[in-house]
Amino acid sequence: MLQALNVVIGLAAVYTAFSLFASWINETFNGLIQLRARTLKAGIQQMVGDASTHAALYGQPTIQAAKTPGQRHPSYLSATQFSLAVMSLLDEGGAIATTGAQALDNLTSSVAALPAMRLKTVLSTILSQADGKVETFVTGTETWFDDQMQRVSGWYKRNSQITLLIVGAVLAIAFNVDSLRVAHNFIAAPLALDVGRINGDQSTSESYISNSVFTQVSLGWPDSPYCLAPSDPKTSSSSRQPCWDPAKPIALALKVLGLVLTAIALSFGAPFWFDTLSRFVNVRSAGPPPKKANDA
Repeated sequence: MLQALNVVIGLAAVYTAFSLFASWINETFNGLIQLRARTLKAGIQQMVGDASTHAALYGQPTIQAAKTPGQRHPSYLSATQFSLAVMSLLDEGGAIATTGAQALDNLTSSVAALPAMRLKTVLSTILSQADGKVETFVTGTETWFDDQMQRVSGWYKRNSQITLLIVGAVLAIAFNVDSLRVAHNFIAAPLALDVGRINGDQSTSESYISNSVFTQVSLGWPDSPYCLAPSDPKTSSSSRQPCWDPAKPIALALKVLGLVLTAIALSFGAPFWFDTLSRFVNVRSAGPPPKKANDA
């Protein structure tokens, strides 16, 4: 039981270290291609449903002001920024006036003047439920934006997950992070981790875990042969024989399987594996350490 727990802890530490590396590469790549900004733009374009109106909406000052230096489009928009952009777009048709009643009449006229598209349909529905109040129309527009952004966030996460899986596969192959081989090695030599250093500050803990993995775990090519059967503890590692001949197809199949398992594991992300590692380390040490006197 303890041996199996040591293997799980070792694998979780390896996955945590390489997930941090993979996440950094993933975020850097997504920043270079401006994935967040492109996904947000695509989401709002779907909300609008017309290319020319979408371009006009993106040209409004509130959206342009949300851009960071060097970006063509903003990566984030608040519901307030979106509603102000919509109101500004409608203002070009005379939507805003000095009185509330006149403003609502002008809003209705401006929405009716929009070309047939999804934006017009939704704004017309929001207007019909505004109960004669411009404030209710604005609130309805912001609620619609927030609802749609939940879907857009799902798009980004799925795209980012695919990229993370690809990055994980590249790292697994480049560093020969074979889950089966690493697990086998941890049976003979468990990873030594300091519980106290893992239960502290997360950033410091992750740095400690990464250093431990890269100093204690044998990675890279060429690798030593491995087998899934327990080795004789009386036999030195140098004279240990593999269970399968590396020249046989099963050896290649196991290698591919080990690398694929690593790539899939890394796609879960560093927070998942850090949390998993912390839980299993606490299990092995019979619970978390007591809180310090100055802890809240």
